[in-house]
Amino acid sequence: MDPPPPPTYTLTATSISYSKSPSPFLFKPCSSSPPTTILSNVSLSAHPSQILAIVGPSGAGKSTLLDILSARTSPSSGSLLLNSLPIIPSSFRKLSAYVPQHDACLPLLTVAETFAFSAALLNPHSPSAVVSDLLRDLFLSHLSHVRLAHGLSGGERRRVSIGLSLLHDPAVLLLDEPTSGLDSASALSVMQTLRSAFAFFVLVIWTIILMANSFVLFLSSVAPNYIAGTSLLTLLLAGFFLFSGYFISSDRLPKFWAFMHFLSMYKYALDALLINEYSCLATTCLIWYDEGSKTCMINGGDFLEKRGLDEGQRWRNVYVMIGFFVVYRILCLMVLIRRVSRSKK
Repeated sequence: MDPPPPPTYTLTATSISYSKSPSPFLFKPCSSSPPTTILSNVSLSAHPSQILAIVGPSGAGKSTLLDILSARTSPSSGSLLLNSLPIIPSSFRKLSAYVPQHDACLPLLTVAETFAFSAALLNPHSPSAVVSDLLRDLFLSHLSHVRLAHGLSGGERRRVSIGLSLLHDPAVLLLDEPTSGLDSASALSVMQTLRSAFAFFVLVIWTIILMANSFVLFLSSVAPNYIAGTSLLTLLLAGFFLFSGYFISSDRLPKFWAFMHFLSMYKYALDALLINEYSCLATTCLIWYDEGSKTCMINGGDFLEKRGLDEGQRWRNVYVMIGFFVVYRILCLMVLIRRVSRSKK
């Protein structure tokens, strides 16, 4: 008789909010500061055989949400359900696994020794085949005798960390930025490993930092090597900032360099930030002539006018920034296609 299939779980979060009160420095302040809201009304459902990605910029609260979903932190409000029942933290931690952002392994052990040591701690009577099967599933068999401190790439070390969390066969797997610090090839390898080996029975909650730097990608594809690419990147980014109008005023630029002012990516980003900041202060006085005077020297509207900006330009600047991203992505793709066609000849 075939053994029964392992149970599956659906994790549901409803209206999760989390606020944190500021910690006093040495002395308690006279007036209590309002708590900082980190998460507000977050709802999600994670189903079996599904990879759920939580995407957002740095500081958006992804790791905090992951701590709440792993029952390590209690939310300020909202509910967590496992198969429509309230989560019991102690029970949930037994059937789930959490892979932190930074790898924590013993560097002097080999890959096989690391798995065997952890397996013995979890179950002293565990068969040795468990380690062999895990090495095979993670495509690490050829590295079983390599020490963690030497000879492993970032993606391979990441797969070791994931393997340590899979030793007790978790039903729910939560990973905090599993591709952080990895190049595109290593990140793709980690993702393919998860999908091919474990996604059919493990629920993966994946947090990713959203960073769109199309210019760097384009320059990386053009540069002949790492050193040349780094030098070009530093030089060109410095030039973009120099001609943005915030280091040297645009009306003081030489005429033969005026075109660089409109090609600077920094110009449109900084202009959009200034318009967003000062458009709401158009009638608010920023500088008075003297203390106690009722005569305003400059308000938010005057500041924008001196910069040659108005509220109507805000979205235009945003569209130009998006255009830069699209153009550099297309240029990067064209360069890569050209290189591939040359390599086939």
